Amino acid sequence: MLSPVVVVAVSGALAAGAVVLATGSPVAWWWLAICAAASLPVVVWFGAHGRLFEPLPLLALVSAIFFVGRPLQLFVDWRDLYSYFRPRTEVGDLVLLEGQEVALFVSQRLGEPLATALGRASGACALFLVLLLAGYRLGVTLGLGRRLGTLRPGRPINQAAAIGLALAIGFAAQAAIVIRAGGPVQSIETANAQAALSDSFVLFFLAGFAPAALAVWVAWRKPSDRREWVALGLCVAAVCGFFVVAGSRARVLILLLALAVIVNYLRRRWRVRELVVGAALFLAFVSSFVVFRNLAGDGSLRKATEESARHVLDQRVILNDTTSYDQVLFATTLYGRNLRHERGRFLLDGVRSYVPRKIDAGKPEGGDILFRRAVWGERFAAGRPPTAVGDLYIDFGFPGVAIGALLIGVFCHALLGLLRGTGPGREYRIALYALLLTVLYELVADTFSIALGFTLTLVVPFLIAVHLFGRLPRLAGARTAA
Repeated sequence: MLSPVVVVAVSGALAAGAVVLATGSPVAWWWLAICAAASLPVVVWFGAHGRLFEPLPLLALVSAIFFVGRPLQLFVDWRDLYSYFRPRTEVGDLVLLEGQEVALFVSQRLGEPLATALGRASGACALFLVLLLAGYRLGVTLGLGRRLGTLRPGRPINQAAAIGLALAIGFAAQAAIVIRAGGPVQSIETANAQAALSDSFVLFFLAGFAPAALAVWVAWRKPSDRREWVALGLCVAAVCGFFVVAGSRARVLILLLALAVIVNYLRRRWRVRELVVGAALFLAFVSSFVVFRNLAGDGSLRKATEESARHVLDQRVILNDTTSYDQVLFATTLYGRNLRHERGRFLLDGVRSYVPRKIDAGKPEGGDILFRRAVWGERFAAGRPPTAVGDLYIDFGFPGVAIGALLIGVFCHALLGLLRGTGPGREYRIALYALLLTVLYELVADTFSIALGFTLTLVVPFLIAVHLFGRLPRLAGARTAA
């Protein structure tokens, strides 16, 4: 099934490369052409076959946005990267490339020609995408994932207990996080530094029961009347509202993506026009939310609201907020030259960051924080996730990118076993697939430590809700499902 995509991708890469070489363009354009050829045909082919919610096309779409769209902007407007200036307004660093961190990095930290650094960063992205395809093809050959198709929760679960208890725990923890951050207003005003997201890991683990409960609800129960539809909608809005107050648009995307995947495979397939409208609405939310979050810190929520309304679907804000490639540029420029490769310690520290401090008193912080400190020290507050490409390069250079991408590709195909399994337990497999798909997205788009955090705070609460809460005795007349 992948052969047509591979043929188109390879042919496109060769054709684009021939044009690049013939015109004498910098080698960075050659790598950018390979990134485009290895991602865009995958999105088009799987989309035409109604399979956009599978792992490979999802990662291809993310890569097209992060590793093709953003670098293309930098390649075209490269002169702006040499003229960094501190914007006079909080919106300036969102609409002007000259006010971006990447311009600050080029003007202050880059000790080599920009074309060389861009070529190395795009080369790492191209290597990752090509080997990702190869790993997916290897997964097809190995036939992994068959055992995942047999997973099931056992006997029918107590839906009311699984959903009700998980929601109660999750909402209580979310309320506690907001209160500890100083309340909703204070949390919003400090959203740019994501102060609420820096709270106790235990509280965030407990808060993860709320989205896990929604996954159980959407997978096992189709609302039977208007009241239940309203209740479900309010719960989704409440969880999304918590993420907004905490300053994380990514967590809103993660929740909505997981629920959309469950609906797609258990209820009805999404139409292309519905997905396009949904994507447009989310981009509108992202562009306005980013502006609002940047301005809310000055204490004027009214001004932040008015300004965010002016930048709905502002392409400058959207492009300048998509900075994953920038982190790859930082990683591939510094490590192996100014800094030594970590040789596995960066990924290991991502695991250690979740070990209780009573066990590991000297444990490091998450990978995004460690990387931000390596690049900027304490100059900025929030973390800077280097993406899977950066993670692998920081530890092992180009060989690590190649091997890691191959393994991720194999995992992508193995994950399809949850979709293709038949028989009892389909609700369980699809819900688990949706949550693991979001973890896979976080692994590639952010960093390993964040992906591990989502596993611990989303997948684990889901398993507890199903296998522990769902095993409690049912009340008389309660509905059951396999």
